Amino acid sequence: MKAGIIAPVSFLDSYSGFTDYHVCNPKLLLDSKDYLNFYLGRKALGNFLIVDSSISEPREPINSIDLIKAVELLKPNLVVVPNSDMNTKRTLDLTARFLETYRSKLVSIGVAPLGMIQGANLDQCLDCYRSLSKVIGYLGIPRSIESSVGRTKLLKKIKTVKKPIHIFGIHADPEVEIEDLLSLEMDNIIGITSDLPVRLGLLCRLLDEYRPEPPPLDLTTTYNPFPDFTRKNVEEFIYLAEGD
Repeated sequence: MKAGIIAPVSFLDSYSGFTDYHVCNPKLLLDSKDYLNFYLGRKALGNFLIVDSSISEPREPINSIDLIKAVELLKPNLVVVPNSDMNTKRTLDLTARFLETYRSKLVSIGVAPLGMIQGANLDQCLDCYRSLSKVIGYLGIPRSIESSVGRTKLLKKIKTVKKPIHIFGIHADPEVEIEDLLSLEMDNIIGITSDLPVRLGLLCRLLDEYRPEPPPLDLTTTYNPFPDFTRKNVEEFIYLAEGD
């Protein structure tokens, strides 16, 4: 399972550059030349790139026109289809409208859509999964599902299906959550990305000091008082997911 690190613009080389697997913020692709150029450089190196459709939690999509502009600039491997945290109906409505409007555009630039499984309980998540699977080849499971349903519980229910799945974020304990995912032995879980290693490092905390939850990451910050802590967290997170 690949690991990706979400880091502020000023520290992309220091932390996100450790891996070849990335989730990108669409607003920053439009607003920051440094951010865009970093990921264009990673694309040139053959890295795997996903453009998200949300820029904060709880997940709500940015304007689809801006999302497509960001996708056209970077031409990533995947784009996350607009979705809404823990809301199956809204997610499926957003997905249907987005694909109806932009699927041909995505095909023309070689970008595949990724559908996010959303729901407030297991039955809703499974309904969402079944509907998405009919129209989309890649699936994602957000951080919110860990608290409402449990991602491994959901994955066990869909284990026989081999669509590629990306895991978005860490809810609490990185070691436990990653070990639980790996224990499923699902080769189609292609990767996991998180900003938690950086959020903790900025507070001089290691990965096992995940409580209390650190504040959201400001991707425009230049504040990095404990770079050794952050680097250690990044290296450990990658090792947990990828091994040697």
